[in-house]
This record gives sequence, structure tokens and C-alpha cells, in this order.
Amino acid sequence: MCYRQFASDVEGVLELLPHREGEVLALRYGLFTGKPQSLTDVAKVLKISVEGVRKNELSAFRCVLAVCCITYLQTKHIFCKAEE
Repeated sequence: MCYRQFASDVEGVLELLPHREGEVLALRYGLFTGKPQSLTDVAKVLKISVEGVRKNELSAFRCVLAVCCITYLQTKHIFCKAEE
């Protein structure tokens, strides 16, 4: 997979998250800058506590995991999309 496609996929996943959670993941792991930041640095940038960063990060990972699981199950036709 090329970098451009990967970056597009990451942006798509981040759009599924609440804004703050997406910001936390992007900053913590340097998703757009290539420069990961510590919990303390992210807390300073976002003007929240280190514990706030940690909680947002955990919540974001749970959401991403849920999306990945649902997507996997849908591709295996185990879990079907609700009809609209």
C-alpha cells in the first residue's frame, strides 16, 4: 500500500472519532507530521491534563478497534449492514 493511500485511510478513520480523540491520536503518533509526541507534550498543546490525553487516547483506540472488527466481520459476511 502506498503512503498516499495509507494517509487517506488514516484520515478516514480519524474522521469517525470525536474531534479531540482524533487530535490526540494524530499528535501522539505523529500521523501527519512524522513526529510522535509524549503525553506531556500533547497535554500542553491541547491544554488538557496528561490524564485527559490518556483517556482520549484509550477511547479513540476502542473506537478504532470496534470499526476494524465490524469492517472485518462485514467482509467475511458474518455481520451484515443494516438496511437503510
